[in-house]
Amino acid sequence: MRSKFIPYGHQWIDEEDIEEVVAVLKSDWITTGPKIAEFEDALCSYIGTKYAVAVNSGTSALWILQYKP
Repeated sequence: MRSKFIPYGHQWIDEEDIEEVVAVLKSDWITTGPKIAEFEDALCSYIGTKYAVAVNSGTSALWILQYKP
């Protein structure tokens, strides 16, 4: 057994984050919708790319990397 462990990352969740999550949970859009598009657009702006796709997990992200149209 290891004598040292990788520490758990501490997240920063403030009231605004909680309010945003509650607003989405109360909306008609849980898994898709305007917040996903807003997130993808913000991500594009942040990393300086034309496109971004939000997925539900790292496994899904790896699967879409395999897609060749």
